[in-house]
Amino acid sequence: MRDELKRLSQRILLQQIEILLEADDTAGLGQLLNEQRSSNIAEVVELLDNEQRRIVFDVLEKPVSAEVLEKVNEATRAEIFDFLREDEIKDIISELDLDDAADLLAELPEEISQKVIISIKPADAAKIRKLMSYSEDSAGGIME
Repeated sequence: MRDELKRLSQRILLQQIEILLEADDTAGLGQLLNEQRSSNIAEVVELLDNEQRRIVFDVLEKPVSAEVLEKVNEATRAEIFDFLREDEIKDIISELDLDDAADLLAELPEEISQKVIISIKPADAAKIRKLMSYSEDSAGGIME
């Protein structure tokens, strides 16, 4: 029963998003999304195409977009990284805890991740580089 309610809620949110996107109502979309939990947004973002995702990320507040990016699956995240500009990635990464930032940066091509790391505070950059040197599942990666 609980799973059915969750799926129904997800379908309703998806329909609302699609209606607002079709109407080109970005103000309404922003208002709707900013009333949602990031996990609910992430589930729906996985069902959207990249053009729709681009609009969603344009209207999300940066802290929410960071949470959504962290919660979507890796395949969706890779597609999102393809359309985000480096400055947007930096802004989103700066909203995350350093260990989460390191995990996401490790998924980017090295050239882009290094540009992002260079653009953040030196102390944070050093910690992120250290975290990235550990495997995510290693004791060091978990403990840091």
